[in-house]
Amino acid sequence: MERWQFSEQRDSWHISCLGIIHEELCFTAFGDFTGTRGYKNNSATRGFLRSIHGTQNPCLEGLSQPHSILTARDGYLYLCDSETGNIRQYTMEFTLQRTLNIGGYSRGLAWRDGILFVGLSASRNVVEGEHQQAKIVAFDTKTWTEIDRIVVPCQEIYDLLIFDDREEFLFWVERILIYERTRALDRI
Repeated sequence: MERWQFSEQRDSWHISCLGIIHEELCFTAFGDFTGTRGYKNNSATRGFLRSIHGTQNPCLEGLSQPHSILTARDGYLYLCDSETGNIRQYTMEFTLQRTLNIGGYSRGLAWRDGILFVGLSASRNVVEGEHQQAKIVAFDTKTWTEIDRIVVPCQEIYDLLIFDDREEFLFWVERILIYERTRALDRI
């Protein structure tokens, strides 16, 4: 099995998400750090998006804990700049078009019919009045305005998926439930 290693130290770059851009596998990372977890309290503007095959040439730099690479059918690239709470919209040539702050840790993107769905995780450092539960936020990508926020019964969202087919959706729900049941039994 082939394994890619970008640094000598484990979890030094904190590679977070994968996505396909221009038919190339790309990834986001918190930064080019040399020590394990070197990104802790040191990740502002150090993050990047790169191609797996061109790891020395970033497509995007200056990001803060980037997640969720999404190339949508509207011809734009969307990316969560999670530490800042921003969603960024780029052209497919990596030119920044818009930035929108959603007021929390953004992670997880899905797009359908001109609506961008964004995951908003609860704060891991719970402070009174801050986000206590995760939410899914919907935006109109033409006007860049918020449509709605829906509270979901969990603390964190890692990714969002949209299914066109009910049977496909039910198949994946079943697979997830089987996996979680197996994990629970293993812990017992």
